[in-house]
Amino acid sequence: MADANVSGTENQKYDELIQRGVAQLGINDLEGMADSCAIAAREVPDRPEAYALLGVLSFVMDDFGRSIELLTKAHEIDPDMRECAEFLAHVHARAGNLNDSVYFAKIAGTGDSSPLLAGVEVEGLNDLAAALDESEEKSYLMIAQKALSENRYADAVAECEKELRLRAGDLDVFLTLGAGLIGLDKPQRAMNAFRAAIHIDPTNPDAHLGLAQVLISLGEPGRAAICVDKAANLGISEPGLLAKAASVSAMINPKTLPESIAAAWPAQTAISTNRKSDSDAGDLRIGYLTDCARNANEMRILESMLSGQDRESVISIVYSANVPGDPTPSRLGSLSAGWLNIRDHGDEAVITRMRADKLDLLFDLTFRPGGERPGILQARPTPLIIGNFGPKPGFLGASYDRFLVHRLSATGDKRELPIDVSPLAIDPKTMAPVGDTVPAKERGYVTFGTTLDLSFLTPAVAATYAEVLRAVPGSRLMLGNRNLVPEEVRNRAMDYFADHGVIDRIDIEEFEFRSDETIVVRRLKFMVSIDVYLETFPTGGPLSTIDALWAGTTVVAMNGRPIDGAVAPSILHAANLSEWVAADRDGYIEAAVAAAGRCEDHGFRAAFRDKVRETSVFDVKTASRGLEKALRHLLDR
Repeated sequence: MADANVSGTENQKYDELIQRGVAQLGINDLEGMADSCAIAAREVPDRPEAYALLGVLSFVMDDFGRSIELLTKAHEIDPDMRECAEFLAHVHARAGNLNDSVYFAKIAGTGDSSPLLAGVEVEGLNDLAAALDESEEKSYLMIAQKALSENRYADAVAECEKELRLRAGDLDVFLTLGAGLIGLDKPQRAMNAFRAAIHIDPTNPDAHLGLAQVLISLGEPGRAAICVDKAANLGISEPGLLAKAASVSAMINPKTLPESIAAAWPAQTAISTNRKSDSDAGDLRIGYLTDCARNANEMRILESMLSGQDRESVISIVYSANVPGDPTPSRLGSLSAGWLNIRDHGDEAVITRMRADKLDLLFDLTFRPGGERPGILQARPTPLIIGNFGPKPGFLGASYDRFLVHRLSATGDKRELPIDVSPLAIDPKTMAPVGDTVPAKERGYVTFGTTLDLSFLTPAVAATYAEVLRAVPGSRLMLGNRNLVPEEVRNRAMDYFADHGVIDRIDIEEFEFRSDETIVVRRLKFMVSIDVYLETFPTGGPLSTIDALWAGTTVVAMNGRPIDGAVAPSILHAANLSEWVAADRDGYIEAAVAAAGRCEDHGFRAAFRDKVRETSVFDVKTASRGLEKALRHLLDR
């Protein structure tokens, strides 16, 4: 309804802006729609349509709290507008507020339609019966906690703010918000978040510890110590909070641990076990340190190692940075004797725990940059530390006692642990079916492939790939991993090949992936679309080699030092594919050319795939028994 105090010209301009905003919504020009509605609201603030449309936009942007705020403002301006009440009924239903939804649905039945909004059609706001049937409490908290665990602090803060607009007063939201703001180096805002948490629940020790962290960053150790004492006096028993309390105390006084915390910690050192007994002196006690216990690609490594072990003679304990709400720890926990969430544990707390668990050795399975725990490795909480299956910075690599290699890949490095099986075996249950295709036959030319990752795809590697392309007339190179790298990375990679005059023979994968497809399915789509996978050197991604072999794609690799993460050659030796392991650059090019010569043979690819799947690369029990034998021999020396 037009305001009598607004001129006809202003009302006409307002109507045009609203009509433009509706049209922009229809073509999904959300940025343009936001601008049009913002101008309309600023020019004529006493009419409801602009606020209503901005509320619809917030719903589309998955910010239900903001949507309700704006639609409520529009409803207060014109309580009789039917569209606004209908939108409110839908959004409240989608947010799980059933009573409010029913209330606005009744109001909508008696309201008048707005000609300007009659054409608005948005999925989720056009079927109230369905919205009510599907109604469940909307929460952004789990998304925020996952972002926080992955150090995506800005995302964590944004999701918490959405949650607070939807329903203020949740303790866990303020705790997560405060932690995210600490990560963004915004101490004043973080202090307000933790104070709000304390106001909601003064007996929550995590809130006091969070406030202590902020005070330390502001140079107030005395006040921080008071907060730590308050947390300790509230009675901390959960291991994660104990570790956090110890870590915060160390920031204040690294030499002294409050008695209440020191006394509580030893009670947490006994492991839980799924075995009948763990007292057998012949048991091999293995620890796994991981930073990505979530539904991630790297979890295939840990899952396969755990599922292949002999649980009658091996005790496995996982020290994991769990992601809140992720089902992976629950799913894999039954495969281990103990699973400890160390997401909030300081190094000293984890070291104490590992020593109490009397481990024989520790596998470092940290993968993400920043997810490593050098303090733990350098403290040597176990007699033996084994490096993971990827390259590590020098100071981390120096912490490892051994690296796993197949016997045929051994270079004589004293830290190699040669074994007769694949150092990395993957359980077929974690893989996915692949199609029976021969790309070279279908396209009429050979397609090489490699992963688009500039930590592996260096200028030297690109120069070698250019030589391979020139040696195989008509061949092309496809770069995978497109959806996981920014445009500037893709451009840099293309520059590498432009320097060698082969940019016209480089393709980037263009697959469209469904949202419900796993990362494994996406990787395998790439692998079945190429004829030969060119593993990078001297470092590479071992899971790429595994995926290529599962798809029946030939892999060419170059021998290297295990400290650099050159696991691919060992995998190929274990798969009885030593002919595709080169000793140097010239041998690598020759092997790639030889592999290209077999690409159009349909029978070769099928036989290759079947042969590989019968080896220890995909037989986790055989691989685990071989590894356990080598480890026992090493420990008995």
